[in-house]
Amino acid sequence: MKSAKLLGSSLNLRQNLAGSCALLAEYLDMKRGTVSLRSDNEVSILVAHGMSEEEVKRGRYRLGEGIIGASPKLGAPIVIPTSATTALPEQDRCPRDDQEREHRVP
Repeated sequence: MKSAKLLGSSLNLRQNLAGSCALLAEYLDMKRGTVSLRSDNEVSILVAHGMSEEEVKRGRYRLGEGIIGASPKLGAPIVIPTSATTALPEQDRCPRDDQEREHRVP
């Protein structure tokens, strides 16, 4: 209910999504999270929680690149149980040890 209120609280999409991320962090103990948008063959981070401004600015991916680019390319959600045990090339892994689970939804 709170998330729905936040999303409809203003016409500022970034502000509303940032509030929803903060709510997820509070209730689900989310350490890091992003909302990304696809534009043609690129996916860019729109809003992030637990990331620096520099990390957000660098958050641009081609379709199929890493985990963030894979979900929109497939057109299906991807759930990764633990980043540390995922069988992905080293450059595609999450660089932080504190992230236990990732959900990617196109």
